[in-house]
Amino acid sequence: MEDNKNCVCGCVENNTPDKEIGVCPACEEKKVEDKQAEDFSFIERMQKEQDELDTKRVKLQEFIDSETFKTLDEEQQSLLCMQLNCMANYEMILERRLYLIRKKQNGK
Repeated sequence: MEDNKNCVCGCVENNTPDKEIGVCPACEEKKVEDKQAEDFSFIERMQKEQDELDTKRVKLQEFIDSETFKTLDEEQQSLLCMQLNCMANYEMILERRLYLIRKKQNGK
């Protein structure tokens, strides 16, 4: 039986597939490029989420500082303050995750 020189992804490359990987060098490079694009998209989505959260957190803080907030009952005020605290913590977590991802990407 003749050895198949096609890569496992089905492409017909002139290069012999790596026996361990089973993917030709051209397809392996494309997989790396696709992964980098996927990582970039993930970072963009996380950054957008952080930006949107920041906007909402600032608006909630402005509401808490308003006269209207003082008209709410004590439990509603307490819950909104707890919500603000959770939003701030969540935002800090997203910020730290983004920092760590970017640090890893830059090899530092």
